[in-house]
Amino acid sequence: MTMVDAFGYLAAVAVFLAFSMKTMLSLRLVAIASNMAFITYGLTAHLMPILLLHGLLLPLNFVRLIQIQRFARIAAKVAEVAPGTERFDWMIVIGDRRRYDDGAHLFTRGDRADRLFVIVDGQVRLPELGRTLGPGSMFGEIGLFASDGLRTASAVADGPVSVAEISERRVRELFFNNPRFAYELVRLITGRMTARLVEAEQNALPAPPQPARTDAG
Repeated sequence: MTMVDAFGYLAAVAVFLAFSMKTMLSLRLVAIASNMAFITYGLTAHLMPILLLHGLLLPLNFVRLIQIQRFARIAAKVAEVAPGTERFDWMIVIGDRRRYDDGAHLFTRGDRADRLFVIVDGQVRLPELGRTLGPGSMFGEIGLFASDGLRTASAVADGPVSVAEISERRVRELFFNNPRFAYELVRLITGRMTARLVEAEQNALPAPPQPARTDAG
């Protein structure tokens, strides 16, 4: 077997390994190795179509690898959040900053959900839920995963507020590329939905009977 053949077989094995990878990070690493093997094979065997194809795929895989590593570093900050708290300041860097004036509606119940929000500074009021959120709070995530994709409550600026808006596409990238982030997000959504159900059940309970009054005189 010649050296040219060896590079060809090595490239083929790398492609097979890439398809067997279970995570995006390992897939990109093996894909880069495959591209380099194919480029070497294309050069030594004078196969221009292969050389051109993998010459284009190599920088693309490098860009994707950098993006995955960036998201992994961001999502790893979930581990720094103390149990029972809901601080998501670490997500601000991947969002687009936007400022709203007092009373402005960030979204209204029934609107299509295409992003979630993290408060940078100021407060946001959720009228239907009777809640006010402060800096570091995340909201708007339930609508992204609802079956109908609609907002379940409204969000109104309670005074001037600055938020980081994170698109659905970017949330999905984090969700699928980082299991830790996916777990924490599902845990948060489940906890909030459970709290709403408990509150609704409590509100639906009949008022306890009042003890009969007796006149002493």
